[in-house]
Amino acid sequence: MSPSISAVHAGQEYDLMTGIAMCLVGTTISNFGLNIQKYSFIVQERLPEHERKPYNTQWRWWLGLFGIAVGSIADFAALTYAAQSIIAPVGAFTLVANIFFAHYWLRERLSHNDLFGTILICIGAVMVTVFGSHSSTSYSLDELLRLYYRWDMLVYFSAICALLCTLYIALVRSEEALQRHGKLSPEYRACRQIHPLSYAGLAGVFGAQSVMFAKSTGELIKQTARGFNQFDRFLTYVILTCLVMTITMQTHLLSLGLKNFDALYMVPVFTCFYITFSVMGGAVYFEEFATFGQVQWLCFPFGVFITICGVAVLSRRDMRNDVRQPLLTCHNYDSCGSKGLAAAL
Repeated sequence: MSPSISAVHAGQEYDLMTGIAMCLVGTTISNFGLNIQKYSFIVQERLPEHERKPYNTQWRWWLGLFGIAVGSIADFAALTYAAQSIIAPVGAFTLVANIFFAHYWLRERLSHNDLFGTILICIGAVMVTVFGSHSSTSYSLDELLRLYYRWDMLVYFSAICALLCTLYIALVRSEEALQRHGKLSPEYRACRQIHPLSYAGLAGVFGAQSVMFAKSTGELIKQTARGFNQFDRFLTYVILTCLVMTITMQTHLLSLGLKNFDALYMVPVFTCFYITFSVMGGAVYFEEFATFGQVQWLCFPFGVFITICGVAVLSRRDMRNDVRQPLLTCHNYDSCGSKGLAAAL
């Protein structure tokens, strides 16, 4: 190996380790912020109903949002050093932090089922990280735009839209059953597992798209820092707008889910959706798997399969005691219905 090739390899490994370190710090801080928000909801539930405030007027919720923002900045910086398909799975470390914060601080019960499911997700995420792409690239705005004009991106975008619609319909129907019949009714019992899954899934899918836009923004910043200004183009700000919108939807939906369901369920399932579709986005949009070998093609899907198995284990969590109150506060459901839910979202 020539000195120049060795230097390039060492530089790539340094960037990879720097990105992973930033991601670990960011995910821990971000998860701490999530559990601060969860604590804010718990405090509100102890108050008489007439004294309760909307979540976005609670100072603890804003403190938690600050922690999430700081963690997101660290994650954003990590994406400028390493591939999206590496940084996203490393974020599974948030599950370890979540066990500590939710169980030992919020006093949420931790069962063997929860622990086993979380361990499976972490193992799957590690496998995805080890056998994923370890190369980093650099793109200009024109190159990023060209990556959109491909058939595989059209298929990916269509699949994401279909999934978002499916999860939203499941969320609306779950709210209908809860609002009309109550949480102990047979009608809602059929939706008990789907209800929290729909919140976590929607937040995770939106969050995964924010990773793609964050990676794109990081690439534009790198090009600008090298003297090639990318912020004098209108489409750059379209990417920035999409980044803000997807982060906002992720934060809002996850906050609503945490308001009504245990963090020990919400965070791992959200993380699984987030990791899976972040990796898929990196594979399709940035073509990060173009250089995969046979071992990678065998082990990477297996890692994703183990992660999904972990979610299946976590989804068996008994949610009967976790539903606290419907998010819609209409006394007459027929006067608000799905329009009320759309307003809440």
